[in-house]
Amino acid sequence: MAARSAKRLQRALNTASGREKGLLVANAKAHLEVHLTNLITLDEVQSLRRSIVSKEESRSYNKMLDAERVMSFHISNTKVLYLQLRERLAHLGGLFLLFKQHVFVEEYLNLLSSTMKDKQMLHKLGGDGWPCLFGVFGLRDKDGRFFVDIAVAEQGETLARQLIGSATELMVEVKTNIESAREFMEANDVHLTAFEDLMSEWEEDLRERVGTVKLPLLPADTERWEGVGETANNGDQQEKDFAALVDFCAQSAEKHLEFVEALPEYESVSVDEACLDKLLESMTTSLEYLAKD
Repeated sequence: MAARSAKRLQRALNTASGREKGLLVANAKAHLEVHLTNLITLDEVQSLRRSIVSKEESRSYNKMLDAERVMSFHISNTKVLYLQLRERLAHLGGLFLLFKQHVFVEEYLNLLSSTMKDKQMLHKLGGDGWPCLFGVFGLRDKDGRFFVDIAVAEQGETLARQLIGSATELMVEVKTNIESAREFMEANDVHLTAFEDLMSEWEEDLRERVGTVKLPLLPADTERWEGVGETANNGDQQEKDFAALVDFCAQSAEKHLEFVEALPEYESVSVDEACLDKLLESMTTSLEYLAKD
């Protein structure tokens, strides 16, 4: 490792331009910030700096380091937004799991009621007064049969839409910040590998998280009812009742799809062009300011 480092330094001292030397140091600083490990020692940095003799080389060298400083600040701000977005998605995922529990309770109560001789019990199951967080019990008529139906309470729907709106706004901000960072590096010909990889990791993580949040509310597979149906088919009426139950459960599993559709995939979110321009202008101004020091 030490031998490779020495060879790399010697090549940079002998052949690299001021910009290349600065980019080497800037990448090392970015790597240290992200991974907390050194790619280059302080002595090597000092040797590279002493090898620069002309003012033009010095300006090119310093520009790379200044660009890294601008990017470091920008990455820190983006990380805050990214962590806030993860928090919103976590809250939303918990709420969606709760909505999914409504479906499970419906299925259980309706399956239980199908075995009861006292059909009035169903109306008791679907009556008022049952405790269900963010859920409202009721009855739904399906082909002449009544089923327990748990709808999302107004408070739960309001909370879900607020979280979806907040998560979507943060998704736009994160994506815009990442795009502005990439355009800034491209415009100044300073590609900091550690920062580029970190932003790619954030985006991949967000793609997976959004899918995970939506997963509980995707329609259930009603084929799992087939085995139960075989034991319930003891007569024409029971067969009809069970078929209605399966149909009801399939429809019930789809009633939360509006929340799934309201939360966009990361890839479908568009960059805020006005905000992007402002960020690029601010980063460019910061770089120019640092060059005057």
